[in-house]
Amino acid sequence: MKQSTKIFLLLSIFLAISDIAFVRLNYLSSNSNPSIKGTSTYRIITKDGEERWIGSECNRIVSTQGEYLGLRGSSRDISEHVSLEKKSRESENLRAFGTMVGGVAHEFNNALQSLFLYAGLVKDQLPEEQAIRDDFEHLLDTANDAKQLVGQVMLISSLDSGHSEPLDLPILISDVLEQKVTAGLDVSRIEVAFVKNCPPVIGDKQQLRTVLINVIDNAILAIANGGELSVNLKCNEYASGKNIQSKRVRLTVTDTGVGMSEETLSQAFNPFFTTREVGQGKGFGLSIVYNILQNMGGSISATSAFGEGSSFIIEFPLGNIVEN
Repeated sequence: MKQSTKIFLLLSIFLAISDIAFVRLNYLSSNSNPSIKGTSTYRIITKDGEERWIGSECNRIVSTQGEYLGLRGSSRDISEHVSLEKKSRESENLRAFGTMVGGVAHEFNNALQSLFLYAGLVKDQLPEEQAIRDDFEHLLDTANDAKQLVGQVMLISSLDSGHSEPLDLPILISDVLEQKVTAGLDVSRIEVAFVKNCPPVIGDKQQLRTVLINVIDNAILAIANGGELSVNLKCNEYASGKNIQSKRVRLTVTDTGVGMSEETLSQAFNPFFTTREVGQGKGFGLSIVYNILQNMGGSISATSAFGEGSSFIIEFPLGNIVEN
């Protein structure tokens, strides 16, 4: 049996089923043509059932006379690299989509301004007792709903960065949670843990409230049929240089609700994606959150498993501190 075939048979024990044919072709071709440099990127399944990405390189070893001597190869775990590439592609796609949608929203907003102007002028010229005046009231109300929708789309496109100022994140979070309790959320289902002396976050107050409301609302919806909500706030330091530390505040919102499938999780931050019934959600919430945080230099990620709940991890930048 040829050496490349032996290597492939040994490797195939750990390969993800969908990658076996591809890896087999690469390994066998490296043994049949001296000019081919066998490189493969494939997935393996560890003994714990975890899927990992592996990058392998295999070269033929031949003598100066061209006689085949064997194979020389190396493999390394590139799971982190693959994950970062995927996130980068998703981020680029979201930015491109946001730019396109933002341009459309801008033009739509201009059309709405004309509608407000002329509908308002006509309504004001109509006698109070005319029934058609009520129709214009409904028209203006609908136009106002459309204006708010455009505002959400503009946030997706990151065309408006808002007014940045130092903000007390624990107070903002407490205010949002208090509103939810007032609206009917059982306070016994909420667990809150805040770090002491949390430094202020720099950002637009209304946009940060939008971030908190959307993420917390998402968790509340997940526990509608039972479960608990956990809100945890920590201040972390990540060294980014010899004398510089990049400070960030990490907010983790966890629910023990229904959770998300892998497919749903992969689309959670996409514009217009929603798992809610028609009329209950437009799919803007988490996409707006993603763009607000990207715009202010923060980030958001999520982990979830169907039936096991979800966690949303948000990091807010605090700026750089240079040590004297």
